[in-house]
Amino acid sequence: MPEELLITSYNDDTKRHAVLEDDGLSAWLYLHAPSDNPRRTGPVERACFVYNRKAAIDTGSVQEYRPKSPPIGKDYVAEVAVTEGPSRYRWVLEWSKGAEAVLLTRDGQPWCLVEVNGTSKRGHCKSIKAEGPWGCPWDQRKFDGLQWGDQPLPGPRGQ
Repeated sequence: MPEELLITSYNDDTKRHAVLEDDGLSAWLYLHAPSDNPRRTGPVERACFVYNRKAAIDTGSVQEYRPKSPPIGKDYVAEVAVTEGPSRYRWVLEWSKGAEAVLLTRDGQPWCLVEVNGTSKRGHCKSIKAEGPWGCPWDQRKFDGLQWGDQPLPGPRGQ
């Protein structure tokens, strides 16, 4: 069985957790409701698909993967969605200034973005080519419209 990946971040100002969870089949970024206990997450408020460990599934077979979050379907998958060895990458969660969004970077490059008060319950990810139940495609303007930490992200922003 592939090794699973779990990365968490707690924002002291908003009392929210962001969690990257890989169940050995796919990975999702979860944004949780506020919790006064930094060791305990609140309910999931928003979620976005991050990657599959295998090829995309037939979209009609989603129920076969429940109750877990399903791998992405063929109708929604971008070419970069398959990540067979996620531990080969450096994954980091970063909160925007004001903590209105959380960004997941892969090897220092923006990969997935979830907003606290976004217009969708899903986020934006480079692994998604079409909007649907897994989330929305990467939105460069949305990323550029947010302010991030004191250190600039490496390379062209979001490229």
